[in-house]
Amino acid sequence: MPATYCRNSWTLWSQTLELNVSLTSIGMLWNVSDYFYQNRESFKKTLATEEKDFLSLKDMVKLQPFDRLWMCLYMKLGDFCVDERPAVRKSAGQTLFSTVSAHGGLLHNETWQAVFWQVLFPLLEKVESLSTVASDQKVDANGSILIHHSRNTAQKQWAETEVLTLSGVSRVFNSKQPLLHQLGDFENGWTLLLKHIEKSALSRNTEVSLSALKSLQELLLINTKTGEKGDNQWLQAWRITINIGLSATTPSDNKELFVPSQQFLTSLVLVYPALFQHIKHRFTTEILDSLFGVLNNIISVPVHCDASPFVLPPITENVLTPLQEGILCCIDCIQGSDWVQPNFVPFGEKALSMIVALYRKTANERMVIEENVLTEIIKGIRVPLRLKQSHPSHSSWRIASEALLLILKIGLECIQRNNSNDDSFWVELPITLEQFLFPDTTDCGVVEPNADDSADCKIILLLKEEILKNPTSFPPHFLLSLTKLLNRGSVQSLAFDCGNSVRIREGFAKICFETLLQLSLSGLADFNFSNGDSESQQNHPNGEATNGEDETVANRLAVTALLHRFQDVLKRYVHDVRLGGTCPLPTHRVVEATFVLQAVSTLGRSLQDAELDKVHLQTWHQLIALYPFLVELTEFAPGSVGKSVRDALHTFLTLLTPPQPFNSD
Repeated sequence: MPATYCRNSWTLWSQTLELNVSLTSIGMLWNVSDYFYQNRESFKKTLATEEKDFLSLKDMVKLQPFDRLWMCLYMKLGDFCVDERPAVRKSAGQTLFSTVSAHGGLLHNETWQAVFWQVLFPLLEKVESLSTVASDQKVDANGSILIHHSRNTAQKQWAETEVLTLSGVSRVFNSKQPLLHQLGDFENGWTLLLKHIEKSALSRNTEVSLSALKSLQELLLINTKTGEKGDNQWLQAWRITINIGLSATTPSDNKELFVPSQQFLTSLVLVYPALFQHIKHRFTTEILDSLFGVLNNIISVPVHCDASPFVLPPITENVLTPLQEGILCCIDCIQGSDWVQPNFVPFGEKALSMIVALYRKTANERMVIEENVLTEIIKGIRVPLRLKQSHPSHSSWRIASEALLLILKIGLECIQRNNSNDDSFWVELPITLEQFLFPDTTDCGVVEPNADDSADCKIILLLKEEILKNPTSFPPHFLLSLTKLLNRGSVQSLAFDCGNSVRIREGFAKICFETLLQLSLSGLADFNFSNGDSESQQNHPNGEATNGEDETVANRLAVTALLHRFQDVLKRYVHDVRLGGTCPLPTHRVVEATFVLQAVSTLGRSLQDAELDKVHLQTWHQLIALYPFLVELTEFAPGSVGKSVRDALHTFLTLLTPPQPFNSD
């Protein structure tokens, strides 16, 4: 009787194209399954003699009679799941997985093996095959019913069936994984299910691809066996996930462009942290490289302009997109006209902070030193530093400058402590400093001068503290590059054009000049510099040049250029004051002249305090040559200029003739 009822139900389904009749027959099968469950004890007794021929299906003779009856029911529901009518497929799929979930506990272990390999996996493969070849032409509803745009093609309708089938099989597999381990089928089932998930995840239908990732996330909740077999299964899942990321974000040779959605990419990124927990004890540099290859591709995927209002925050807000937050979470767990790019500013700022924190912890690690990580950081940080004058977010270059201070303080101490011989660092550092301290001035109106000067001065003060305490331990070619930067800051930072206005960097010019003088008069007269050719720049750690004509620091430093600059400023100031008559000069010219006079006073006192053999005769003559211009300024030097003139003249009391003895070289 039970088998006859089942047979009548699916015979009724197979002999009619009437939709309501087919749906009714599927409903009858659900009622039958519920009836079987409630009367299972009586059925087990009667099935041993009833309708043996009907129940003796192929490959099922070893099953218990009651289990064979369930298999007949599951197999017929599986046939209904690939019906050409979407409503029938949906109803049959829901009934099949509900029946398996609700009444599957009655089945013996061997029967579950048949359910997976004769019903569920074949059904999944058949649905994927039919979904692939389904037409993308709009379905003609003959005016009888309106069809939603998400279901108006056969391809979209089969996509719904694929979602239902894949999610259902994944749930059953997840719930029965202990049983599969016991039967020895888990490894084969795991491999096959991952292949189906990978294929569906790469579908161009967003509904299918997101469902595949959701199924993958559910699989991560499985507690596999520990040991090598369990590790290999998680590594297999990692490779599948990496393949999904690379395939989805790598442009294909097809003419039709396909760009994955931000929602899909975000869901994919969130899989990696959960999967990492299962393989972290076997994590290698190859695995890390594969992950960052995928993340680099993902963060570069543009957002379609139609979706950007729903995905991207306003450019004026420092808010991360969900995808960027997912990528940072992933990193943290392991320590055309129609396209627009998301705002990378907050993403970059957060990543930079993480780099500083990580370098602080690992600076003294042998691998970090040998791989020249410090040099790579110094090179990479140039991007936000050199854009400080035009960056849309002021916080970016400030964060970068603070990061540079911390990195340099840690890095210089680490180099001294470990005697690092990475000569490329001493070449790259002056380049980074130059691009930050002397950026392009074509657009510098967006940065407040005080904030700009403060950040610049902090950099010079750090170099002053770290280098002047033991300058002989630094490579000569680096000291020469630093000297050029200090000289440039002293003579060019007094005032410079910034569009239609003038920026005054008096504080920065002063600290550069003072540092330059201290470096010049710090007892380095016997410290040799090479003549600058390529071979001579290979210096010993103790600072001795291996080749080239030696010159003293005083000659190599730009004191001569500074004095020429001072003379030019004072000469032009005197000329313009006389030419202007009663009209005062611009403020920046007065500030410039005041600074020069203060610098002259500082230079005079420094030269008097220095040892005589450390100062060249020409330097004395150049300083004395400024005296006539100081006298000229006394005629019309008001306010701060007049006071500075008097202070400068006082220093000339002992400088009217060169001191004896002097170095005439």
